[in-house]
Amino acid sequence: MAVNHITRRFVHQLFLKPLDIAAIEDAKRGLIDFVAVTNCGKEDAGVHKLLQLACGGTSKVIGHPIYTTPEQAALINGFMAHALDFDDVHHELRGHPSAVLLPTLFALCDEDTTGIRFIQAYAIGVEAMAKLALSLSNVHYEKGWHNTSTIGIVGAAIAGAYLIGLTVHDTCRTIGFATTMASGMRIHFGTETKPLHAGIAAKHAIEAIRFAQVGMHVNDNSLEGYIGFLSLYGENTPKKAEALLLDVTSATWRISSPGLWFKLYPCCSGSYFGIDAAQQIGPLAVEEIEDIHITFSHYSDAALVIREPKTGEEGRFSIEYIVSLILANRPLHLASFLPEPIDDTVQQYMKKVRRSNDLEAVSKYTQIDIRLKNGTQLSARGINPKGAPSNPLTTVELENKLTSATEQADTIIATIRALNSSKVSSLLQLI
Repeated sequence: MAVNHITRRFVHQLFLKPLDIAAIEDAKRGLIDFVAVTNCGKEDAGVHKLLQLACGGTSKVIGHPIYTTPEQAALINGFMAHALDFDDVHHELRGHPSAVLLPTLFALCDEDTTGIRFIQAYAIGVEAMAKLALSLSNVHYEKGWHNTSTIGIVGAAIAGAYLIGLTVHDTCRTIGFATTMASGMRIHFGTETKPLHAGIAAKHAIEAIRFAQVGMHVNDNSLEGYIGFLSLYGENTPKKAEALLLDVTSATWRISSPGLWFKLYPCCSGSYFGIDAAQQIGPLAVEEIEDIHITFSHYSDAALVIREPKTGEEGRFSIEYIVSLILANRPLHLASFLPEPIDDTVQQYMKKVRRSNDLEAVSKYTQIDIRLKNGTQLSARGINPKGAPSNPLTTVELENKLTSATEQADTIIATIRALNSSKVSSLLQLI
């Protein structure tokens, strides 16, 4: 065992951190959003493909009268949650925590699992993912890794281990298995493999727990050192990465601060600052436009990997498409992001768009500058889009997201609100 044993210290900190009221309530908001997005995504074509792999078991597939193994339920529900890119985001993670965490945790629940234990496991998972991401630095994502997957599996494994009562030592072993399965590349954005990453991470998190339970041998300090996870996947020195991982200067849970980002639109969160700017400008006739220039702070467009999308589905990851929809006075709803060809009118706008990066920016923003053919210049800067933790959805807006997805919304919301004093089975019966 290494002298410092960073992995053990990290797990020990997570497991002993006292849960507070704010974290409990913010976890409930995350659950409401999760049920909303899984209901929206339950009939996605990719879900039906994965259902062909389901076999008998006791773990529920959300939105379907199907029970399968915990691993397969985690896979399908994780895909379902992320299928429409409508699920929550955590900006420190630079990824989607709940799409991996909640399918893992639901799949591990039994009839006796208490809501408060589940909520604490969820908060631990978000905390772990955010701290791991900070330790790896933004370079991990910008090099092409998909944090939802590479970091998500580790956070979900830790959360699941806590949920079922594994010891700190066995949780460290679980992390060893999770880190050796960590993968997922952003080159797959715009395909079904992106949401599959969330499902695979959840499935592998459960497998990591099972390997630990049956006593497979593994290095139980896999985060530490020059050939550990933090060094292999990150750019910080081991000393700096480990200091960031073990930092305890804030007593607030990261599920509360900076908090989860809940979406109004089913598209990449990297586009939201641009959406904010485009909505400030408003619709314009394409014939009036000479040029559309979109500037991103640093590499904040890293997730927007598709510059010339052919379908609405690809357009989820294209600022060119999303801004063109707004300028063409088209809605940003689910039908705009289907795997169908983009119409000619929107393509005319897209052809006028160019983008650049401001590498000297001191804060995050997206700016749109439009030059009209008559010489008029229109400009707007998105700095605080709706849904971001600093401009959150109201309770009504969040609950409306669920109401629009299922007729059982009122009952589900009431059950989630009471979850800290009930069993998780009461919620699983409804979804």
